[in-house]
Order: sequence, then structure tokens, then C-alpha cells
Amino acid sequence: MSKTPEWLEDGEIPEAFWDRVESNGPGDEGPTAWLSVATASEIVEYQLAFELAAEELADYSDGPCIDALVFSEDDTEDLCLWIVAQGRQAWQSVRAGRESLAQAARWYLARRLDTESEMWTAAGTSAYSVFHDRFGESLSDRMREVLEHFGAAHAGTVAHVQAPVCGRGQEEASSESIQNAL
Repeated sequence: MSKTPEWLEDGEIPEAFWDRVESNGPGDEGPTAWLSVATASEIVEYQLAFELAAEELADYSDGPCIDALVFSEDDTEDLCLWIVAQGRQAWQSVRAGRESLAQAARWYLARRLDTESEMWTAAGTSAYSVFHDRFGESLSDRMREVLEHFGAAHAGTVAHVQAPVCGRGQEEASSESIQNAL
């Protein structure tokens, strides 16, 4: 059974996590280099913090609506992970409501057109394959063990929901850019 990280008890994303995210920068070299030397526990804690920080931003099944297109649950999860990958300032801005999820989605969509900006996924997605290659175990299973041990509600999954048009509870993005905030 995996040990529950102390920070999970407080409910606060640890400072060390944000330092790691912000030190990665764009590209695959930083995250991959760190993942190749980090301990199994460090990778589990990092990925837990990454995903829990993203979950704090939105209910993935209630994605933003951009130009009458509603983000699917998967799209909303990707958006929230991307916001976390931008660093603490961007995450806090959306989490505190200074910037809406829909505003962040507009910036995210604009950045996705640039292939170099897609490298943000490396830290979040490569952790799973590196963990399996290095330790012969599933990172998802290890994270689930930690969460079950803790008894956190985050261990469950939400059914995939996709709506075709903007509906009640979904905000329409304004046209203003949040590039400076993120």
C-alpha cells in the first residue's frame, strides 16, 4: 500500500510541485530528464498533484462553450491540465475566478495551433509511460492506491458527457484575451 503524501492531508497543492512545473518549461527534455531520475513515490506525488490541481478548476462534465461548441469532458480535462502546466499564476487566476475557464479555453485553442505549444503534455502524459518502463507498474494503479488509502473522493470517475450547444450552466467566453494573465 502506498503512503499518503502529507500535502494531501492539508488539501493544498505543495510548493515543490509548482516549482517542478515551472522549472519544466516548454519542450520534453525537462520533464523527461526529471522523470528518469525521480523515485516512484516522487512521480506518484507529482502526478497526483498535477491531476488534483486540474480537477480543482472545473467539473470536467460541464465544459466551457466557445462559439456554440461545448468542450467535451475529455477536452475540458485537457484544458485544465494545460492550465496547470502553465504554472501557479495561471492556475490561481482561473481557480480564483479572475479569469473564466471559457477565457482560458480561447487562449488554449489559439495556442494549440502552434505545434510547439503542444509540448506541455509531456509532463502529464509521459509520467505514465516512464513510470511503467522504470518500475514495471501502472502509475494509475499506484495513484488509486494512495487515494483509496486516503479515502479521497478523487478516486472515482465521472461519466463522459458531451453537449452539442451551449446550455445552462456553461459560460460563453468573452472575446478578450487572457494571454497576459496566463
